[in-house]
Amino acid sequence: CFNNTRASRWTLKHTIEPMLIVPDPQSAGLVASSGRSYHRCFISIEAERDFWWYVMHFILPHMVILMMNANVIIIPRNEVGDRNSVTLTLLLTTVAFQFLLVPEVPKKRYVTILDGVMNLGLLVQLASCAIVFLHADLPTREGETRVHMYEVTDQKAEEVERLFLSWVIGGWVLVNVSLVLAVWAFEVLENVFPW
Repeated sequence: CFNNTRASRWTLKHTIEPMLIVPDPQSAGLVASSGRSYHRCFISIEAERDFWWYVMHFILPHMVILMMNANVIIIPRNEVGDRNSVTLTLLLTTVAFQFLLVPEVPKKRYVTILDGVMNLGLLVQLASCAIVFLHADLPTREGETRVHMYEVTDQKAEEVERLFLSWVIGGWVLVNVSLVLAVWAFEVLENVFPW
């Protein structure tokens, strides 16, 4: 059940206590078609996923990708191609990262906190792409007017980008740190007051 590569992701809560049932010759469920009777053994294992493994392999790399994406505003606005390539490359990196992690996450019929964190990260990256596209400082020729979508003063664009950067760094770090602390506190309480 637990192989060496996946065993570190789980913590066994109690010792394994198999319950052995001696077969009754009258029981059709324990007698094979050949007439031989077999023992049946039920083993129940109470295991809990190790949250630090998920923090180190899911949350931390995802935060690094998002912080790199938020720092795209450091690139000058007139370098539209560089800004677009960075945001789109990091967006594709996140999608590929999620595809790699799908086999590692237990399948659930509901949205887990980890799913919410990953989806929120994708929304932040899409917002970053939109800001980069909308605030692109397009070079104009003499006499041409900028498209209405790009009509924003340089000061306003820089203000929006700084606000976005502080929101991503502050908010995202706050959300992730609070999630880690909540899970850690729950684990400490579980050790103090076993359920």
